[in-house]
Amino acid sequence: MPLALVLLLLVALALPLLAWSLAGRRFWADLRGPAGRDLRAEVVARHRLAPADADAVQQAVTRGRPAPAPLRPAAADWAGSTLATVDEQHARHAGRDRAAAVVLALAGLCVLAGVVLALVLDAGPVSFLLLLLAAGAVGNVALLPLLVRRNLRRAVAVNSRG
Repeated sequence: MPLALVLLLLVALALPLLAWSLAGRRFWADLRGPAGRDLRAEVVARHRLAPADADAVQQAVTRGRPAPAPLRPAAADWAGSTLATVDEQHARHAGRDRAAAVVLALAGLCVLAGVVLALVLDAGPVSFLLLLLAAGAVGNVALLPLLVRRNLRRAVAVNSRG
């Protein structure tokens, strides 16, 4: 029992360190595109947006909601450009999927171990800490990218209608 608890604590501590190490890699953080594009500046220049309008468009794109009527073409353009850049980066760096799958598998094992510790072995606060860390990893690795893509697709669809 104590050995299993120590191993689970090591995994619970190693998982965020692994995620931090992977996040520090250059290929992981490269979302600007091959030429270092600044999508916000491009859309602002192309649609001649004022700073307040650019913020409103960015908020609509991020949330997947319709922008105010005169700003809808800019929102559709921004969301479509961002989605294209994300898809391009996804295709260019296939190693991200493998790294994310490893982190997700470890987090899933930690969630399972935390549930077993909490319900079966009644391990106390250690199991809840393990559950919290693992659930955060699952949320960041699996759910957050899905949410971002869904909101971008929704922003393109809602703001393209006119």
